[in-house]
Amino acid sequence: LDRMNLKTGKVVKHYSAGENSFNSNFVVHLFKTGSGRIMVGTWDGLYEYRHSTDSFSPVPGFHFQTQSILEDDNGLLWICTLGNGVFTLDQRTGDIHNFRNDPQDNNSLCNNMVNGQFKDSRGNLWFATRGGISRYDTARKKFTTYTTRDGLPSNFLFKLLEDQQKNLWISSTKGLIRFNPVTESIKVFTTADGLLNDQFNWNSAYKDE
Repeated sequence: LDRMNLKTGKVVKHYSAGENSFNSNFVVHLFKTGSGRIMVGTWDGLYEYRHSTDSFSPVPGFHFQTQSILEDDNGLLWICTLGNGVFTLDQRTGDIHNFRNDPQDNNSLCNNMVNGQFKDSRGNLWFATRGGISRYDTARKKFTTYTTRDGLPSNFLFKLLEDQQKNLWISSTKGLIRFNPVTESIKVFTTADGLLNDQFNWNSAYKDE
């Protein structure tokens, strides 16, 4: 992990695995909370940067790979993992809650391999997994899932973003998906439509201003 001075464009320090640092050099994601906390997700756990000592310490309860983080309006962190579902972390109390797939419950998270999450303009939370997309209703505390049975080209999904018309754009292993959450209509874009490749990758999504 490198720290860069944006004014000079020069790297001022390099961080690697070791004492007072993270245990793995495979850094998956970075996240800065609304209060300024810097979180680093690796293949071997979640870590927080300590400004006072210029070091990293593990976040209790997250000794496994994390994939991405989202902070909601209440300051709750929604943390995606590969294999352990989705966790919430209350930054004030330290309380942790885990959402996992339950094969006996159709209203549970559709898959525990969660690649990304997104909060849309309507306040819904969406999770891109290796088993489809799940929408979490915070009021009912239930998930609704969409898969290839509903018209998706693949259940292996990476990232979600929303356009000005409130459509969701979802990257997958078989093209780029435009999904209307209201009508549930799906349009798939592939190389036939001008994409260079139908295969996307982890954290593959970007929306400019």
